[in-house]
Amino acid sequence: MIGFLKVFGKGVLYTVLLPFIILIWALFTVYCIFLFIYYFFRNNIIWLKGGSPFADSKDDVKAKQILLERQNQQTNNQQNDQYKDALIATLASAVAAQSQNAAQQPQEQVPVVDAFSTESIEQKEPSQLEQYLEEQEGDKEE
Repeated sequence: MIGFLKVFGKGVLYTVLLPFIILIWALFTVYCIFLFIYYFFRNNIIWLKGGSPFADSKDDVKAKQILLERQNQQTNNQQNDQYKDALIATLASAVAAQSQNAAQQPQEQVPVVDAFSTESIEQKEPSQLEQYLEEQEGDKEE
């Protein structure tokens, strides 16, 4: 019984929808025929004038210019990034090579000169500044 209802429902559905399907198909066919006729005459006229029917239109040319500008901007950005990366890599390798050279070469001892020798600091005798300050205080008291 269910199988019969499925088949009957499909039959009714096709019977109701078939005129609309044929109408849509017929309208599409007429539309395509008009397009064929229009482009046939248009392309023949362009060809007789010496042009190419397959050439780009004005809109195509503008679209290609916009696409080329975008591609150029992207390639410029990529090149700038590549230059930056190459510069960073070069600087990093130079620093690494310099540090390796510095590690391999013995360090030269830089002579260190003390303002006061450690021996004079260790002595308990007052320095010249301390002696001068003591003399100044002595003069003020008198």
